[in-house]
Amino acid sequence: MAYYSDRPLANAGSAAGIGGLLNTAVRSYGTTDPKRSLLASAFATFSAWNDRRLTRKTLMALSDRELDDIGLNRGDIETVARR
Repeated sequence: MAYYSDRPLANAGSAAGIGGLLNTAVRSYGTTDPKRSLLASAFATFSAWNDRRLTRKTLMALSDRELDDIGLNRGDIETVARR
């Protein structure tokens, strides 16, 4: 049995691209204005959640053998995603 390693990568482009633009916009205005500070905080929370979601999704798509190759098992996925 051949080892299959041509798995598609998670599509993080759209969220990551928008996130980069919003982060740049918020940083350029500074965070002294409470409304902009709230926007920056809300976006940072969303961005962190999305990063954890994509990490979980990508790791869950791996086979048990692939996870073992990188030193993980299914029970480790949530812990790794929270880092």
